[in-house]
Amino acid sequence: MRFELAVIELVSNVIKHADTGTGVSCTLTIETFADRIEAVLRDTGEPGNMQLSDRAMPDENAESGRGIPIIQALVDNFSYERDGKLNIWRMIRNIDQPVDQSAPMHIDEKSVRLEPLASIIESSDDSFISRNPDGAITSWNSAAERMYGYSASEMIGQLISRLIPPGSGDENADILGNIRDGN
Repeated sequence: MRFELAVIELVSNVIKHADTGTGVSCTLTIETFADRIEAVLRDTGEPGNMQLSDRAMPDENAESGRGIPIIQALVDNFSYERDGKLNIWRMIRNIDQPVDQSAPMHIDEKSVRLEPLASIIESSDDSFISRNPDGAITSWNSAAERMYGYSASEMIGQLISRLIPPGSGDENADILGNIRDGN
């Protein structure tokens, strides 16, 4: 549960602080290994101008500044880098008991709790759109419906390029290519 909380904290902070009014696209990749879980969040927001060295929790009356210290307390390794037009955030949580990767993996409600994240995304005032590596839209929340004027049933399965304004195709194609290639 600690790792899931760190992921939610990071995503919500990126959406809140990296958007300067033009929107921010995020790609989250989570991988499990025998000894750890890794999450990489790539976003197109403004560069993060912060130090990730151990930060103390702010005063209880402070209005902000809790996100990074909370994440640092929840994971074993947290890093940030800027690569071209992308912010790249990495989190690693070591697993105390190694996972047998040869055994079939069974996922149930107790091992993965996605419902809270799904309800946060659906009720958000920010549009959330997910897509597969080929650019086909796989999810679309109600804020995306309000922002773009298309319902989820109209957009799921369509290419994300349908939303790119004319004249900005090269820049967006480069960003989408970098995300697809894992950069």
